[in-house]
Amino acid sequence: LKSIMSSHDNVRAMVINNPSSPTGAVFSEEHLSTIARFAQRYQIPIISDEIYGDLTFGPNKFFPMAQIAARLGRHVPVITTSGISKQFLLPGWRVGWLTFHDNICNSIWQVKAGSIRLAQLNHGTSNLAQAAVPTLLDPSTPGLADWRETLRLSLQERSELLCGRLSKCPGLHVIAPQGAMYATIEIDTQKLDVEHD
Repeated sequence: LKSIMSSHDNVRAMVINNPSSPTGAVFSEEHLSTIARFAQRYQIPIISDEIYGDLTFGPNKFFPMAQIAARLGRHVPVITTSGISKQFLLPGWRVGWLTFHDNICNSIWQVKAGSIRLAQLNHGTSNLAQAAVPTLLDPSTPGLADWRETLRLSLQERSELLCGRLSKCPGLHVIAPQGAMYATIEIDTQKLDVEHD
C-alpha cells in the first residue's frame, strides 16, 4: 500500500470488503485498526463494503469499519455500503444503502450531499422491498436475531461440508472461508490430466 501511495498522486479512497468476496476472509480488529491508521496517515477516506456483515464462521468476529475509525478518534471518514440481498438471502431485491461516518473535519460532506441527491431519484426499487427494510434492520423485530443466527450457522455448516468434501479431491487445495458465502479453491493442474489451465 505504501508503494501505491508513493507512486500515485491521484488515490482518492481505499475500498475494503469485509467479510471478503470472493475469499471469505474476515479482517481482525487489529488489521482494521492498521488500515484506519494507514488511511489517516495518507488522509484518504475508507469505503467499507460490509454486505456480508455478521455472516462469519467459528471464532471470527465482524467489526464494522466505522466503529474502528470512531474508536481511533474519528480522524478517518468511512462510507459503509450494505444491503439486504446477502445477509437476509433476498437476491434480486436490489436494496442497499450507504452510511456516512465523517471525520472530525467533515471531509466528506459534499460526497454525502451528492449521494442524497442521487438517492432521491427514482431507481425503480419495489415498494415491497423498501417497506421490508425497517423491519429487517430493527433489532427488536420478534424472531429476527434467532433467524439470523440460524442462517449464519447453516451457512457455516454448508461451508464446512463443501470444503471438507472438496479438500478430499486430488488436485484441489481449499482455503476455507472465515465468513461470507465463498470458498477459494486452488487447482493443481500437475495432479490433473489437464494440458492447459
